[in-house]
Amino acid sequence: MKLAQFALLTLASTPIFAQRFEIGPYYSYLRPTHADLGTVRDTNGSDSDTHFSNAQGFGLRLTYNTKGYYGHEIHYERTKLPLTSNVDPIVQDTDGSPILGDPIHRHEKLRVTQFGYNFMMYMMPLQSKWRPFITVGAASIYTKAPLFPEWTQSSSRNFGGNFGGGIKLAPIKHFLFRMDFRYQYQGAPFALNFPDTQKTQGNIHQMQVSAGFSYTFGK
Repeated sequence: MKLAQFALLTLASTPIFAQRFEIGPYYSYLRPTHADLGTVRDTNGSDSDTHFSNAQGFGLRLTYNTKGYYGHEIHYERTKLPLTSNVDPIVQDTDGSPILGDPIHRHEKLRVTQFGYNFMMYMMPLQSKWRPFITVGAASIYTKAPLFPEWTQSSSRNFGGNFGGGIKLAPIKHFLFRMDFRYQYQGAPFALNFPDTQKTQGNIHQMQVSAGFSYTFGK
């Protein structure tokens, strides 16, 4: 029994996490918490006419780990972000001239592309088989405009930040599994109007949970 315990402890302390570089894909699930974008309607609009919903995305991370407890990471991510907008459709009057009809809801999944950098702070040294961490970072986010006819705003590029934490597990050499939780915030895209004069163009907040694996290399 003691021999088995000694073998497990020896295996757990084996420095198979010593590679400096990591590269790998990940899957993410995003849940917006403050997602009202304003309105595209000229009259009778509301702040929540246009808003985002939960989304899924995929990305790629490249990480450089220092000899100690720090790391630097860049990521590229693409998301299909569902948008709902209450609009006044353009219809034909009895004489054939265009007029605004009764409000309807338009739905579309927008392509969102993100490129960013994160600073990592680990709670275990480089040689450990498991490494909890905290992280903070910034990103550039490009949101493609919807294509329905009532939409007049162009595509938008905004900047944002994130903070959170996660854990990396290295079951075998050159391979690790990781899970992340991050709170993200960014400038609201499209610069829509807010009928409530107390509000202005603000930020979009969302929670992100992601999971992925990486190949590790370099010393």
